Formats: sequence, structure tokens, C-alpha cells
Amino acid sequence: MALEIEPGRAVYDDERDIVTFMGMDGARMVRCLVTREALLALARRRAETAKGDARCLSFACAALIHRIAVRKYERRKLDLDGSVFVLQRDVTAED
Repeated sequence: MALEIEPGRAVYDDERDIVTFMGMDGARMVRCLVTREALLALARRRAETAKGDARCLSFACAALIHRIAVRKYERRKLDLDGSVFVLQRDVTAED
């Protein structure tokens, strides 16, 4: 099955300085994580091309982050614990 991500369910992990969200592959729950550097790269790119406040930028970036996470999951590019990490290099590869 394909990884499905429910929009709007992201949590900031203050201790690790990352954003975490969950996806489902059938009955299997898959944790996805986004680094601060990846988020900043997305924000810079969106700020250069879009008008709006930070809240709008975060919503606009969510769809791209989810697409990156799904693609990495499908290619089985997982962390040791099975998590999908969206990194800055993943974001810049989208350009």
C-alpha cells in the first residue's frame, strides 16, 4: 500500500527541534520527521515566490513536505527506527 498522510496533524518536538507527523501504510503507522533546516529552506523558497504571512507559508509547505515523505517512504529511504526524515537536501532537490 501507499503511505497516506493526514494533513494538519503535525507536532513540534522541542527536545529534538523537529516537526513530527504520522502516516499510515495500511495498518502500519509510519512516523515522519522534518528538520528545522528543511523547513527554513522551504520557507526561504516560498518567501521568494509567494506573498503572505508565515502561517500561510507553513500550510503551503505541508503538501510538499508530505509528497517528499511519501516518495522517501516508497523508496524505503528510512531511518534506523523506520521513520521517514525530511532533510534540507530533500527540499532543495525539489527545485
